[in-house]
Amino acid sequence: MNCMDFRNFAIAPWDQKRCRAMWLVGVALCLLLVADDVAADSPSSDTAALQAFQASADPSLRSLNWTGGEACSNATKWIGVSCDKPSGRVRELVLEGMNLTGSITALSNLAQLRLLSLKDNAFNGSVPEMKQWRYLRHLYLHNNELSGALPESLAAMTRLLRFTANNNRLTGPMPLAVTKLTHLATLRLENNELSGLIPATIQLLNLSDFNVSHNQLVGSIPLSLEKFGASAFAGNPLLCGRPLFPGMVCDGDMPKTVPSTESTGPGVGFANKKSKLSTGAIVAIVLGDAALFLLISILSVTYYWRRYPRNGKQPKKFEDTLVMTQYAPTSKASESSKLVFFEHSVQFELGDLLRASAEMLGKGSFGTAYKAVLETGAVVAVKRMKEVNGSSKKDFEQKMEMIGKLWHPNVLPLRAYYFAKEEKLLVYDYEANGSLHSRLHGRGPGRLALDWATRLKIALGAAKALRYLHHECGKPKLAHGNIKASNILLGENHHALLADFGLALIMNPSVAAATSGYRAPEHADSKRISQAADVYSFGVVMLELLTGKAPAPFHPAEKGIDLPKWVQSVVREEWTAEVFDIELMRYKNIEEDMVSLLQTALLCTEPIAERRPKMSVVVPLIEKLARDPSAPDSHTSSVCQSPSLSGDLTVTAAPHSDS
Repeated sequence: MNCMDFRNFAIAPWDQKRCRAMWLVGVALCLLLVADDVAADSPSSDTAALQAFQASADPSLRSLNWTGGEACSNATKWIGVSCDKPSGRVRELVLEGMNLTGSITALSNLAQLRLLSLKDNAFNGSVPEMKQWRYLRHLYLHNNELSGALPESLAAMTRLLRFTANNNRLTGPMPLAVTKLTHLATLRLENNELSGLIPATIQLLNLSDFNVSHNQLVGSIPLSLEKFGASAFAGNPLLCGRPLFPGMVCDGDMPKTVPSTESTGPGVGFANKKSKLSTGAIVAIVLGDAALFLLISILSVTYYWRRYPRNGKQPKKFEDTLVMTQYAPTSKASESSKLVFFEHSVQFELGDLLRASAEMLGKGSFGTAYKAVLETGAVVAVKRMKEVNGSSKKDFEQKMEMIGKLWHPNVLPLRAYYFAKEEKLLVYDYEANGSLHSRLHGRGPGRLALDWATRLKIALGAAKALRYLHHECGKPKLAHGNIKASNILLGENHHALLADFGLALIMNPSVAAATSGYRAPEHADSKRISQAADVYSFGVVMLELLTGKAPAPFHPAEKGIDLPKWVQSVVREEWTAEVFDIELMRYKNIEEDMVSLLQTALLCTEPIAERRPKMSVVVPLIEKLARDPSAPDSHTSSVCQSPSLSGDLTVTAAPHSDS
C-alpha cells in the first residue's frame, strides 16, 4: 500500500502513524537535498572554491591575500576578485603574471563567473570541467603548463566570446564542443600538442581571431577557416589543403604523403626507383605544367592591365597632382627639398614617389590623401596638405620631427615628410582595409557588416590611442583635434589605427577644428582644440558603432543626424528597438554590453566639457566589455620622445562647414 494514500483508506492507527513518519522522513530528505544544492551554489561556495584554489596555487600566501571573511563581503578586498554586489557572487577573477602554480580545478565551482584570466603563470594539471561556467564570456589560460585534453563540457559555455589556451601542453583532439560556441570571436590554441582532425563542421560566424599553429593536427583544413591564412595552421606537418598547401590533394581526412621506396601503388610522390611513372603521376605532372602556364599568363595580363589601362593611356603619375616647380633631379633644390624619413621606415627617393601611379583616396579637412604605387611594387599613402599655416621650414620640420617620434600600436605612424614652398607632403603606411567610416556607412554587394566583437575591438583600440596621446606622452594638454570615423583606419584583423594626429599644429586656424557632427558644443564659442573636445568626438564615434548611423553633416551629399541629441531623445526602454544598429540584432546575449557602451558614449558626449570623463577612465570601461589578450598594452608598447609637444594646445578656429 502506498503510504501517500493513507487518507483514502481505513487503516489501522498504527499503520497510519508509520506512514506519516515515513512520509515526513521523505520530505526531510528532499529538503536536505535542496538545501545542499543551494549551499553548493552560493556566496559561501564561491569563497570555499577560492580557498581550495589558493591552497594549491599559493599556499604560502605570498601573492594572494585571501584570508578572513567571505570573498565578496564589504569588509574584505581579495586580490583579483570582482563581485556582483546585489548577489554577492564572484563575477571576475583576474590573476595574471603572478607566478602562481598548481591546479585550477577548484575554480570550476565558481558558477557565476563572467571573466576568468589566469594567463602568464605556471598552472599545471588538466583543464577543469566547465559545466558550471555557463555564464562565462572570457576565458584566458594562455602561457601556462596545463596538460591533458580539452573537456567536451566546453559546450556548456554557450555565451563564451574569447578563449585562449595557447602556449600550454594540451593534448588530444580539438573537441567537437567548439562547434557549438556560436558567439566565439577568439580561439587561440597554438603551441600545444593537440592531435587529430579539426572539426569539419566548425562554422563560427563571429570568429575573427583563430590560431592552431604548431600542434600535431592532421587532415584537411575546413573551408570556413581558410580565411585566417597559413600562419594560423603552420607547424602542423600533416595538415593539408588551403591555405597551407593550395596544390595538395587531401585523401579523405588525411593528406597524401610520400610513399616509401617499397611502395608500388599509385600516389603523389615517388615510387620505387625501378618502376615507371604511374598514370596518376603523369596526370599530376601535366596538370602542374598547365597550372604553371596559366599562372604566368594571369600575372602577365595583370601587369599589362595595371600598367596600360583600357584607354591605352599611362596611369596618372603622382607628380601630375602636384605643383613642384622647384623639383628637378639634378638641381640643387632637390638636395634641400627631399623626403625626410623616420627610423624603421622603408626609404625611397622623391623621384620614386613622383613617378608612382596615384589614386585619390579622399579629401578631408587637412588635405587630400592618395594611394601611391611605386615602381618597386611598394604601396604608401600620401597626404597632400592644404592651407598649412605660414610657419617657416624650420618650424614645420621641428613639428614633423616631434610627431614622427611618437609611437603607439594604435596610432598610424608618420613615415616621412616633404617640405617645399608650393607643397607639403606626409607619407604613411597604406591600409588597404580603409576606414571605420567606409565600413560602417559604405554600401554595395561587397560590403561586410561589422559584428559586435569587431566593433568593440575597434572602439578599444581607438580609445587606447587617445589615452596615449592625452595621458602617456609627457605632460597633459596633448590633443588630437579631429577625431572622426574616417580617421580611424582598419589594419589587419580590424586593428584600429588613429590617423591625422598632430596635423592641427601645422594647419591654418580656419580648418583646425573638429569636423562638424563630431565637434564639441564649446567649439562654437572658444574654437579650442582640447582633450575634452576629443573625448566628445570619440563619444560620437562610439554612437556610430552602436547605431550604424552617420553624424550630420559629415558630407554635404550624405544624410546624418545629431547623434548625441537623437539618442538622448529616445527613452531607455526603447534603446534596443530604436537606437541599436539593426545589423547587430542578429547576435544574441549582447544587449547588456551594448547598453553599457551606450552609457559610456553618453558620458563622453556630455554637453558640459568639465563633466566628461578622461580617456584614462574610458578605456577600462570598454576593456571590461572587450578584453583582448593579444592586444599590446599601451603602457609597455608605446614610445614617447616628444615632451616639447605637451604644452597647452590651443588653436583658434573660425566657424566653418567641414567636408
